[in-house]
Amino acid sequence: MSVVSVINYKGGVGKTTLTANIGAELAARGRKVLLVDLDPQASLTFSFYRPAEFESRPTILPWFDGYLATRAAEPLHRYVVSPREVNAVVQPLGGQLDLLAGDLGLIEVDLNLAAALGGARLQTGNPRYLPVHRLIADALTDHAFGGYDAVLIDCAPNFNLVTRTAMVASDHVMVPARPDYLSTRGIDYLRARMSRLVEEYNAIAPARSTRRSSAWSTRWSSTPAPARSSRNAPRSTRRPGSRSPSSARPSVTTRPPSPTPASAACPSSSPRRAPPRSRPYDTSSSS
Repeated sequence: MSVVSVINYKGGVGKTTLTANIGAELAARGRKVLLVDLDPQASLTFSFYRPAEFESRPTILPWFDGYLATRAAEPLHRYVVSPREVNAVVQPLGGQLDLLAGDLGLIEVDLNLAAALGGARLQTGNPRYLPVHRLIADALTDHAFGGYDAVLIDCAPNFNLVTRTAMVASDHVMVPARPDYLSTRGIDYLRARMSRLVEEYNAIAPARSTRRSSAWSTRWSSTPAPARSSRNAPRSTRRPGSRSPSSARPSVTTRPPSPTPASAACPSSSPRRAPPRSRPYDTSSSS
């Protein structure tokens, strides 16, 4: 199972549209896909349900509220719903698309989780730092999620605590952007915030494997790829988010993602270009 978070500080760049369509396409190709809507606007949820149709269905909000009330998270799979119309199309093809629906109340969850850690500074010395940040990561270790091929998380356009729980749970991060100044100006700041989260988390995370997999650790590694000396120099074949087979201690390698326009999600939709030299983390093959 691969977990991918989709985030950008700028709205209107196709973040939710990309998440919904990649999920539906994977399901149409016979994959079992789980979509997680962590944006309080719940646009991903209403991509598959009409508002009136969804009123009586569960969202992910009570799951977060339950943790805040009891400091113990109940099984997350109880809140999974299966959109009927899209599954009528993909199930005959061998696929399945499920959803953890978003809710406007996630705004208050962010505030309450921050308060549980001592305020906006998110004190790393708080004993609840790891349990809070690993809420989604630990929930996905449930055997009920073992059959999914992919989990796509639509994040809010911020880096608050709910978004941080998605980052900790993710193998990869996708940053869609339009090719304009306003859509890309926050990417460097986002990368800096992600790197700082990795450093904070690794400073207190125990160096031990979790139940999820023998190749999964509660620690992250964010070592960048070596700088290239020339445009045609060989590049590393390791993908961002790939696990190192030779590591002495199991870990997940997490590198800041290269800013990628939404159109680049499908290689056939645009010609391949050699990336500029200023992207040391780009590991795609040179043209």
